Amino acid sequence: MDSFSELTDQCFRNRQQKWCFYAHYSDIRHSDEFDREYESLGLLPVEDLFSMYQAFFEKVAKVFPGVPVIFLHYPVELEAREKFRHRGQKIKEIVENLCSRHGMLHSVSVDESLVARPENCIDELKDFPYHYNGLTYGDLVGKISRLGLV
Repeated sequence: MDSFSELTDQCFRNRQQKWCFYAHYSDIRHSDEFDREYESLGLLPVEDLFSMYQAFFEKVAKVFPGVPVIFLHYPVELEAREKFRHRGQKIKEIVENLCSRHGMLHSVSVDESLVARPENCIDELKDFPYHYNGLTYGDLVGKISRLGLV
């Protein structure tokens, strides 16, 4: 699993029935109809992430005992917005803390010095901070391979 959803997805609540879903803000067409039906509640509060991850990993360990979970951290080195850089760092701290409590959990992050934008990509993605070059992905693959789980 990876950190992208907790890093960037926002909560949208149905105004009438009060149920919620999470999505990246720009993945939604924010029409007048959508805005009448849903309200944006923003990102998951950073303060809630530890308890949410703790409950999630406890459930995974109970339902799938002995099955390893590899948690991939999206690098935030290309991110200009401090709010998301902070979230990325907090997520990493939380997951690494939980690794000591859950032996099946493995936290994997890229060497910061290797994080760079992709060399060849479409114009829309050139400034998107969550697509990377081959060295970045290669470091991630190497670290996953060295875990000896796959």
